[in-house]
Amino acid sequence: MHNQQGFIGFPVLLAILVGLAVLGGGAYYVVQQKPPQTISDNFDNVQTLPTRNNQPQAQAITNALAPTQQANTKKPKESWFDFAVTAKTEADCEMIPVTQELKTNCYYFVAKATKNASLCAKAATFQSQCNAELAQPLYTEAEAKVKIGNRASEVIATIKNSDFTKLATYVHPQKGVRFSPYGYVSTQSNLVFSADKIKNVTTDQTKYVWGGYDGSGFPMELTFEEYFKSYVYSHDFANATEISYNRSVGSGNTLNNILVAYPNGTFVEYRFPGLKYGGMDWQSLRLIFEELNGTWYLVGVVHAQWTI
Repeated sequence: MHNQQGFIGFPVLLAILVGLAVLGGGAYYVVQQKPPQTISDNFDNVQTLPTRNNQPQAQAITNALAPTQQANTKKPKESWFDFAVTAKTEADCEMIPVTQELKTNCYYFVAKATKNASLCAKAATFQSQCNAELAQPLYTEAEAKVKIGNRASEVIATIKNSDFTKLATYVHPQKGVRFSPYGYVSTQSNLVFSADKIKNVTTDQTKYVWGGYDGSGFPMELTFEEYFKSYVYSHDFANATEISYNRSVGSGNTLNNILVAYPNGTFVEYRFPGLKYGGMDWQSLRLIFEELNGTWYLVGVVHAQWTI
């Protein structure tokens, strides 16, 4: 039998068909064994591209989408001032974080608004001002005038005449008399003279340090006579245009703590209103008295004026 070109013999054809069957079955088996990919699998295979830091934007979106969470947070720092100045109670002040300086300011504002002096202790840097502003005199103005009016008239006349021997008889026998060159009374630095020392001041040439000069803070080194002329009887206070009792008329930018420095005192103020510089040249002399065994004695002499 002769071979014919262009035709495949039956045995060869049969072998080819068997091979194709085997290959097709293997491919089908492989496909069946591999689990199908999900959408998430496909995303996992995508390479992540570098992006900018969008964390602040993401946080802003989170905040915007969580109003209930925002409601539970404390007030922002920027609003604490408004909150402090409008606070009504001590409980309101307790809401302010302790890290906020306005917390102490809040106690001061509430103390003034409610006239609750007990809160002054929590006012920190404002404590002295709070105490001074809320301190109450022992007597009303009318009552104070009845109690010390005549005594004050005698003392101011004695001071006018520079009669220090007589003035010594009015000085408190136990406490002496304190001299304050400005409206704020310093119980630590202001000088105190006994009655015996007052008797001999005219011959005393000692340079005392009475405090510091307003503005410069330099030591105020003066003899008693020099101090007396400038910081006691600097005006004719015996003929002052304004006289008040337990009520300060002259006011400036110096804290008037007379009722705190002298809690048992009753005072009279002799004042000349200012006539120049918008009234800033006003001056006052305050005499403070305390009662001992039924007699009112001089315990303080405060010269007040406008300070820088």
